[in-house]
Amino acid sequence: MIKFQDLQLFNSQFEDEFMRVCQQFLHSGNYILGNQVDRFENSFATYTGAKYCIGTGTGLDALFLIFQGYKKLGKLKDGDEVVVPANTYIASILAIIHAGLVPVFSEPNSHTFNISAKNIEINNLDGQDFINKYGFNCPTGVRGRNSDNKLYKERIGWEVSMPLKEGMIKTFAWINDQVNKK
Repeated sequence: MIKFQDLQLFNSQFEDEFMRVCQQFLHSGNYILGNQVDRFENSFATYTGAKYCIGTGTGLDALFLIFQGYKKLGKLKDGDEVVVPANTYIASILAIIHAGLVPVFSEPNSHTFNISAKNIEINNLDGQDFINKYGFNCPTGVRGRNSDNKLYKERIGWEVSMPLKEGMIKTFAWINDQVNKK
């Protein structure tokens, strides 16, 4: 097997903290909801400036709630199309369909396996027409990891604000600070 990322190496620096938190979780007996979920939701809402945050058990649940939220806000309506990479996981498609939307498959970039701006330029849509039709102006999912971001910059004005590793380190440090507050 070829490792995509060496998560063992990255996570080793946090192993003691992970083990401590896992032990607390196991001994609490609260495997669904509970104080840690409440703290995470409140901390993450504060961090992002959102009024609320909802922790979900699966990506399917998260996507479904996002789509429903966009429908309530009037950004999406039943029958709207959602562009997804053709190699996406089935849960993405189930969430789209369950929300009353229509998946539109885009062939991924052959080097990165993510959506490429070249492949989602349906009927030469770009700029505001593209945003109006598809409801987003940047890569979704892992926020551009391994995607051809220069095309997004050229065509719809979006660019990555920091490397994934730096973002993960900052996010973990912030969550750790919030969890350890008394």
